[in-house]
Amino acid sequence: MNSDLKTKKSFGQRLLKFSEDCRRISELGPPPEEVRLSKAMILEIGPGAGALTTPILERYQQSPLTAVEFDRDMVGALSEKFRNHPRLSIIQADILNFDPQSLGENIIVFGNLPYNISSPVLEWTCKHRDRIQFCVYMLQREVAARVSSGPGSKDWSPLAIMTQLWFDVQEGFGLGPERFVPPPKVSSTVITLSRRDFLDADPPPLFEATVRAGFRTRRKIMSKNLKMHTGIDAELLLAIYSELDFERTRRAEETSIEEFVALSEKIEACKTAGRAE
Repeated sequence: MNSDLKTKKSFGQRLLKFSEDCRRISELGPPPEEVRLSKAMILEIGPGAGALTTPILERYQQSPLTAVEFDRDMVGALSEKFRNHPRLSIIQADILNFDPQSLGENIIVFGNLPYNISSPVLEWTCKHRDRIQFCVYMLQREVAARVSSGPGSKDWSPLAIMTQLWFDVQEGFGLGPERFVPPPKVSSTVITLSRRDFLDADPPPLFEATVRAGFRTRRKIMSKNLKMHTGIDAELLLAIYSELDFERTRRAEETSIEEFVALSEKIEACKTAGRAE
């Protein structure tokens, strides 16, 4: 890290201190030969001072790398540090507004994500799932646990469901606060996301709204949340529950992705037929 380069608290910047941590993160990505043969493009989100950029370039020696950094000061430092690396392109932009279309159809993403945008970046990743094939993300430990959880867990949430709908999520390894500058007050975990074809077709348009409605108030059973936030008639919802073999006391955190798909399909069908109320 450049000693003259100051992190900005408002950007949530936490820079990796140790080269061995950066190397381990880079090695969680797909094998270099596989990336080369697939002609994949590599994207790094928020490279900061470039600590992770270096081992990515070293590991994927025949693949182009695009680094998207929001901080103009960091962009200037990166441009100077990597001025002799023709495979690296540095873009000053907000990743949440960045369209990866220019990078092609097969993108591998790395990112030591600021805690304050980790959930929006995961949503951005799902939005661009047709292009993004694999990700290696550093997240706050609690967020990583939530994203990688399953039904029946207290961490099961809309974020986990929407991510796992499109990606296989695996936890890598953890890092304590002392591995960063400045040290955060919490620990971090590296996860990987591997694109998968979970469904034969996209879920119905009401899928996300149904999931979010089901989780709206965790202390309530799911049916009460659904009646309040989807506008569906109580009697009709009871009939849907019967068809799906759901108990009346079912809670959202007990409901799998497949079950939410089936539930949203039936709610969608009722609304389309004008039977929701």
